[in-house]
Amino acid sequence: GKKNEEDIVKNSIEGVVTFTDAANGNFAGNVEMPFGATEPTTKPGDPRWTLTYTNAPQKYAITVAETTNGKAEADKKEAAEGEKVTITVTPAEGFELDAITGVNATAVEGQEGKYEFTMPAEAVTVTVTFKQTTGIQSVKAADLNDAVIYNLNGARVSKAGKGLYIINGKKVVVK
Repeated sequence: GKKNEEDIVKNSIEGVVTFTDAANGNFAGNVEMPFGATEPTTKPGDPRWTLTYTNAPQKYAITVAETTNGKAEADKKEAAEGEKVTITVTPAEGFELDAITGVNATAVEGQEGKYEFTMPAEAVTVTVTFKQTTGIQSVKAADLNDAVIYNLNGARVSKAGKGLYIINGKKVVVK
C-alpha cells in the first residue's frame, strides 16, 4: 500500500537524534531518548541502523543578588552558553545605577533600564548596586531678611534705605 507522510521515518530530529542509513534500515521498534539523557534508553530493532545523538545544550543558573535602593531582575533563571540575558534595573526615587558586577553587561540601545550580557559556560551571580543621585535636588532662594548689609562707612545696618550699600558682599544701589 501507499505510505502516509507520517509513516516515513525522518532522518533526524534537529539537535537531538540523527539516523544514518535511513534508506536501507527497517525501523522495528521505538528509540527513546529522555530529555537530558546522555544516550537512548532503547535501541532500534535493525542492526543496519546506526544512531548518533547530541544532547540539548547545558543550561547554567542565573542569580540576581539582593539589592537595596532599587530593583534588578533577569529575564530568565537559567541560560545556555552564548545565550543573551537581559537584566532590568529600576532605581528607587533619588537613586541611580552605580554598577552591574559579575557579568559584562552593556546597556540595550533605546531601552531605558535594560542591560544585556552573553551567558558564559558557568553559573553567574549578578550584583546590581545603586548610588544616590548627584546634582541639585532643590533650589532655595536666599532670604533677604538674613542679608548682611553695610553702608559705605563700613557700619552694619539692619536694612537698606536709599543709596549705595554693600549687601552680602556686593555693591547695590537702592533707589
